[in-house]
Amino acid sequence: MDLNTLVLLVLGLAAGVISALFGVGGGLIVVPALHYLFGVDFRVATVLSLAAICLQSPFGVYQHAQRGAVSWRLGGWMAVGGAVGVAAGLWLQQRLSVAGLKLTMAVLMLFGAWRMVSAPPQPRVEARSGAAVAAIGVVAGTASRLLGIGGGLLTVPLLALDGVPMHTAVGSSLVPVFTNSLLAAAVATAGGADVRPALWIGAGALAGSPLGVRLAHRLPAKQLKRAFAAGLTLAALYIGATSGAF
Repeated sequence: MDLNTLVLLVLGLAAGVISALFGVGGGLIVVPALHYLFGVDFRVATVLSLAAICLQSPFGVYQHAQRGAVSWRLGGWMAVGGAVGVAAGLWLQQRLSVAGLKLTMAVLMLFGAWRMVSAPPQPRVEARSGAAVAAIGVVAGTASRLLGIGGGLLTVPLLALDGVPMHTAVGSSLVPVFTNSLLAAAVATAGGADVRPALWIGAGALAGSPLGVRLAHRLPAKQLKRAFAAGLTLAALYIGATSGAF
């Protein structure tokens, strides 16, 4: 095993642990790390992140489905909307500057930090129509293709605000996370992108996720989330300041 492969495995391991421990998507870790630490082109980093998510997410769907926490109706509608969003994201990414993409990533990271330290929304009503849920999927699919994230950071709070219990929101959101990343990675591969490095990132993430789950049940969650949210905020401010958008 060469050094590059080992680095990709460690990166995936860290992303898997952090994703499971703090409830944030691995793409928020993988994309900035590949771009800023290893000098990978930002657009290439998003493709590699999506390919890695595509490998990891089916296991999450399976685990949540085993616990009855996946609504296939919600997941299906979001997957349909997500396909439209991925196409929109592909169209937008070819027209947006890298500076604009970095600034968008910074804003989403700030949103992730806020979500980590804010109180989770409480269920209040039944979820709305399939069209409304599909619209949520469109938003998530667009962000997925633009920024190399699964989209759960957007769909989970939006579903919860729409009255879906949190566990069901998390489990159901993993369905479009998989379909969004699969579609985006397939399009990129058909266009000639080399996604082989993502295999190692995905393998590391699969190994890291169970450790993150165990740590989440053993460590003081509130203090950990506050510390990580602070780090995510600092990283977002750095990315925004160095994006070249200003």
